[in-house]
Amino acid sequence: MSPDKAYRIGIRIRRPVEGGPLAAMRRADADGPDRNPGYRDAKVTPTTHNGLPAALREFTWNGFTDGEGPRRTYDICWDEGGRLYNVWVSAPRTRLDELKRHFDTVLDSFRVRHA
Repeated sequence: MSPDKAYRIGIRIRRPVEGGPLAAMRRADADGPDRNPGYRDAKVTPTTHNGLPAALREFTWNGFTDGEGPRRTYDICWDEGGRLYNVWVSAPRTRLDELKRHFDTVLDSFRVRHA
């Protein structure tokens, strides 16, 4: 979380799921209303990450507290080296340009180290 708590970055590493990244993101989208208050404006898009099949989920939600206001999240996942990687960045809707830059920076700098 950024010092001002405006930006949140998350990384989740787990075993691959049946159906791959696209299925994982479709399940996350279906669970969105239960996990993110006010979940809306969501879409799941097949894509690639570092040449690997991936899925991108974008959505808006209300934040966890009333004072936060609406937030936008970019969430991508892909399979690599026998693991499913899920990386997301969230920011206030009023800072969408910065959100995209932060998301791109996180993805450009994230590296999987294979043993």
